[in-house]
Amino acid sequence: ERGSQAERGYSSTRISRVSRRTSSGDIRGSVRASLRKSVQLKGSFADLNPDEARVADVDDDEDLMDEDVWIQNSQNAYGAFIHVAIHHGLISAFLHCGPMCLLAFSIQATFAMYLWFSCPSIEQSLFCSIPQPLHLSAIGIYLTLMIQAVNRMYKASNVCLFAMEKRSADVAEDLIFPVDVQPVARAIIFLFSVLSNIFTWVSLTFVGIFFILTQNDVQMVLRSTVVMMFVQNVDEIAFDAGASKQIKAEVKSTLYKIRAFTHPVFNKSRMDAVSHYYTLFGHLPCLTILAFAIVMGLQAVCTGEEPTVP
Repeated sequence: ERGSQAERGYSSTRISRVSRRTSSGDIRGSVRASLRKSVQLKGSFADLNPDEARVADVDDDEDLMDEDVWIQNSQNAYGAFIHVAIHHGLISAFLHCGPMCLLAFSIQATFAMYLWFSCPSIEQSLFCSIPQPLHLSAIGIYLTLMIQAVNRMYKASNVCLFAMEKRSADVAEDLIFPVDVQPVARAIIFLFSVLSNIFTWVSLTFVGIFFILTQNDVQMVLRSTVVMMFVQNVDEIAFDAGASKQIKAEVKSTLYKIRAFTHPVFNKSRMDAVSHYYTLFGHLPCLTILAFAIVMGLQAVCTGEEPTVP
């Protein structure tokens, strides 16, 4: 009887060890499969389950013309990260697009920091010796190009936080798939791809204006304007150089539907009308007034001497 009890105890111990080995093997296998899927970027529209999709109706096809309803991600490092994170998962996004975003962020942040510490003050520079029309032109074109990024960051925020559905940009593809991303994952995507971009954009905007205005001759004013515009486009350069053909094709061909928000006063038709007339008659005059206010406001440091061209 003691022998049979010992035999049963040994067999149960062996069974528990085998079960633990099997469970650990299953966990390792699932982890390897998950990593393999993350590296290979499986999960294009052709690989998605059509049973989870709905067929696009007439309203959906009409809304394709509205850029505020169906949004395409920006073709830069941050837009690629957002798309891959939503379409393939956060692990895939960090593996395939994380280096691009880190490269763009580090280059832009480094330029902003060192330019800020290297710039002289307005009083110590030859700001008053540069003709005012040149400063107005340089700051005006710089602000015009920098403000264009605001719309891209606004759309990126909408895709991160409010994307409900996705579809192919090809009208022949009439299947619309749900966007199933948890709030925590959306917050991580927003932090990594939108807030970091906003930080570098704000830094480059203020530092770039100060850097342009503190140059000591006409040629350096022109060169500094070109340099700052180049630094702002580092995320697009990183996307062109570091994104795979699959990611570039998916970012270009995927549209995301944004959750609609209604307001009794500021409805969509009124907002579209305001946007239309502001774009036609208000945008460029506002940027011109802003550039004029910056340059003329800093003229207080000048003592009345006529500007000269070094």
